[in-house]
Amino acid sequence: MFAFSQAIDNGAYGVELDLSMSSDGIWHVYHDASLYILTNGTDYIYNRDSEYLRGLTFNKLKNTKYADLIKIPTFSEFLSWAKENNIQFSAEFKNPRPGMVDEDIRAGIQMIVDSGCELQSIVQVTTNVEAMRVREVSNNIIISWSVKNLDTSSIELYKDYNGLYMQTFSKNLNSNSSNAIKLIHALGYEVVVYTDGNKQDDIINSIAYGVDHIVSDRGFEVNKS
Repeated sequence: MFAFSQAIDNGAYGVELDLSMSSDGIWHVYHDASLYILTNGTDYIYNRDSEYLRGLTFNKLKNTKYADLIKIPTFSEFLSWAKENNIQFSAEFKNPRPGMVDEDIRAGIQMIVDSGCELQSIVQVTTNVEAMRVREVSNNIIISWSVKNLDTSSIELYKDYNGLYMQTFSKNLNSNSSNAIKLIHALGYEVVVYTDGNKQDDIINSIAYGVDHIVSDRGFEVNKS
């Protein structure tokens, strides 16, 4: 939550987050499946309950004043903050419990609806099955569909979806991307890119291609320059 607040203070209009499910069925804002790389915890997050997760500290914060202040937040805590501050967010349900993928992700999407955050939310998907899962729960949540290339031949696959973003990495943009982006815009969709190396050139080049949104932790440097 500290990082999200810092992003907004630095000029971002939204944040991106990854979600992982604990063993007791609670979504947490946490990227990795493993706990032992980033925290003082052990095992995988879906094998540990929320009480255990609340007691963990981040390795990089060891022996700092933040060690006991910054914890792994629940998705519910994040949604309350996003709603209160009217923050746009893009969420990926990355690590559901093994064998409970459909149940867990549907529950997470329903949380967005119940929180009143539908109109400020984006859910990231990679397949038609995942996109349909979002639409079966909500027709208002924006779907951000991850693709390798923004080639014109694949755009027809997505034409039946309303409220759609096409999402890729800046390294996948090339000389044909501008034309593809124009076609995507003609369908009423928008384009999101991740800046792979978080370099300023990635951001500048992405803007030149005509993208609508950029996910990066370096964007504020461009605004200041």
